[in-house]
Amino acid sequence: SQAILRLAIAGTPVRVTERCAALLRSGVRHLSFGPPLGPDVLQAVDILGASVLPALRRGMPTDHEGSAGF
Repeated sequence: SQAILRLAIAGTPVRVTERCAALLRSGVRHLSFGPPLGPDVLQAVDILGASVLPALRRGMPTDHEGSAGF
């Protein structure tokens, strides 16, 4: 549905972190990361665990701007 597509997040680790942070600031209390995760699922999971999630915990953007997106 259109509502789901408005919430879909894709892009660089910085973009994903920014969008997730915006959702959390708006009151969202649950984020799910799941398929599709892009062409390289293992890389996407690694980026989420190494970059996006720690940045969200710290409350700041990730420093992996040049990393591949998902």
